[in-house]
Amino acid sequence: MLSSRMLLMRPALYAPPSTQIRAISFARIALEPARKAAPPPPPPPAAKGKATTTATKAAPKAASTKTATKTTATTTTTKKAAAAPATKTRLTEKERAARDKEREREKVAKAKEREKERDKARKVKEREKEREKKEKVKAREEIKKEKEKAKIEAAKAIKKPYPPPPKGPSTAYLLFTTDQTVNRDRGEGVTDDAIMAGQAWKALSDSEREVYLKKAEQARAAWKEEVAKWVSSLNLAQLLAARSNREPGTRDDAAMSVLPRRPGNAYALFLADISSRQDFREKVDAIVAKEAPKDDREAVKKRISLYGRTAGDIWKSMSDKEKAVYTTKATQAKEQWDKKFGHLIAAQKEQITAAHP
Repeated sequence: MLSSRMLLMRPALYAPPSTQIRAISFARIALEPARKAAPPPPPPPAAKGKATTTATKAAPKAASTKTATKTTATTTTTKKAAAAPATKTRLTEKERAARDKEREREKVAKAKEREKERDKARKVKEREKEREKKEKVKAREEIKKEKEKAKIEAAKAIKKPYPPPPKGPSTAYLLFTTDQTVNRDRGEGVTDDAIMAGQAWKALSDSEREVYLKKAEQARAAWKEEVAKWVSSLNLAQLLAARSNREPGTRDDAAMSVLPRRPGNAYALFLADISSRQDFREKVDAIVAKEAPKDDREAVKKRISLYGRTAGDIWKSMSDKEKAVYTTKATQAKEQWDKKFGHLIAAQKEQITAAHP
């Protein structure tokens, strides 16, 4: 056996290495003894008598469990049926009253909560409205400021059709501050100098102040003479423009004699008429005396406001026939003023526009 195997392996000795390795592995497998697989274990012997007993025992157990479940189900249903009528028992009067009170308390609590929510929502709305009002007021104020600025700029841009009026006179205090001969402390800046000048002015005696007061009066008198000359040099159109710009001296007696004011409307004539009546003045004075103003200044303010209010109420209560008297007077006065000065002013305005295009 061994010799035959060796003979089989002989040609492999002269073969290349790969074939030699294969031959050796095959020879090793051939030399190993054959392995026998272990037989499976035999099945256990079945006992006929025991199987029948277990089957017979399992059957009564299942039946007993079924009967037990049925009995438990019946007992539970009977208990439920017995417990059901216990829940339908009627409440006593005290229990009903307590239940009603609890329900009322719950209703009241819910109503209070709703009221609180409504109050919160109302407050939020009020705050929003107030904020909107404030924003609107701010917007209106800004618009007013812009309009005023535009008016001022437009007035500055317009060339005045008359020569500039003389400058106003300086006061006694200004004459004192500009006097270089006065020995007083002077500050470095404008504010410091103004503070020191005010202290020095307060420290002056009456005789020292009279010097500057007399100088101020003389300067004012000279200024009035210059203004009168300036007004007399203006024509009617220039005087009308200067009066509308509130230039000095344009509303004096001399200027009014040259060019009187334009006549007012019917309500202005009514105000002039009723304010000249003694009974109307006495009524207004009595009302002011009842209110007991603190100062004369406050009394004057109240008197002026009462004049306007009472006169306005009387004007509203008047009939058309009564108002027609003042309307006719106003139209007649306007026609007369236009005849005297209207054509002259129009012609002079044309000359001014031609000279100042």
